Amino acid sequence: MHPNPFVELNYSIALYYSGQKQKAFAGLKELEQKPFLHQYYLLNAALGKLSFLEGDHINAKRYFLKTLTQTNSPAEKDLIGRMIERLEGMSAPGAVNRE
Repeated sequence: MHPNPFVELNYSIALYYSGQKQKAFAGLKELEQKPFLHQYYLLNAALGKLSFLEGDHINAKRYFLKTLTQTNSPAEKDLIGRMIERLEGMSAPGAVNRE
């Protein structure tokens, strides 16, 4: 049986939310090395969101910006755009983190 990268993506996200964060990021980073998946917007969106949740705002923004170039969905672009705006608001002088 061949591993399915889409199942691996979902599994890594599930690992994160179950508290196995290091294992989750290791799985996601491995998927990032696969030729098709590194161009797949949901991988980069997931890396952006999980980086954001971990407080790694620099990488979160980098992944979100990459996601914007990989999807044509107006709804996805709107959601990712709002996440980037939120990150930029958090890094502005005097910004208050409301999480």
